[in-house]
Amino acid sequence: YGHEGAGVVEEIGGAVKHSAVGDHVILTFNSRGHCTPCLRNQTSYCKHDYNLTLKGRRLDGTKNLFFAGVPLESTYFGQYSFAHRSTVGAFSAVKVDKSLPSDTLCSLDCRVQTGPGTILTILNPRLGSLVAVYGVGGAVGLAAIAIAAHCTPAIKIIAVDVDDSRLEMARAFGATHTIKSKGKYMVELVQEVTDSEGVDYSLMLQASYPLLKAWFPLPR
Repeated sequence: YGHEGAGVVEEIGGAVKHSAVGDHVILTFNSRGHCTPCLRNQTSYCKHDYNLTLKGRRLDGTKNLFFAGVPLESTYFGQYSFAHRSTVGAFSAVKVDKSLPSDTLCSLDCRVQTGPGTILTILNPRLGSLVAVYGVGGAVGLAAIAIAAHCTPAIKIIAVDVDDSRLEMARAFGATHTIKSKGKYMVELVQEVTDSEGVDYSLMLQASYPLLKAWFPLPR
């Protein structure tokens, strides 16, 4: 959906060394690659992240796409893959095996980096941990559920949402417990599922923020 795509390289710039014409790639957010976070392999914390991903132009302010002679803001997330063809930053193109299906790969970039990436690299649940994922209506939440259930030693994976069908799908992805939170006091529901212990780790999807007042109302 514009910030996650896959395709075949048609042309490369003179400074590009890691990819060649004909390579199959998946597309991800851009990064400068030279600041301290990037050198630590923490590219999502690149000092130039805002300018590279959200301004729709190169870091120097120039634009690389034109329509009828008018420059367009097009390089969102460094690649902006709404069109059949995209002009992308070199860092944004990650080479993959040509046997892998592009129509599947194109949907992995954001959801896998965000959901499973947070579970494995930030939260890193230990043996016996209790994990809650708030918001499982989209691919990010479900991917987080799956990776927590199948690739960590956590013993309880709790999916929280307002919709029964989403919670049912979360169970299919590996959730051990589900909580339908609509109109209820969230703290009490979590304590009930965890024997009043609460959870060790929580992941809340951005789309869930507007529901905070409904999920965590102050007790009277």
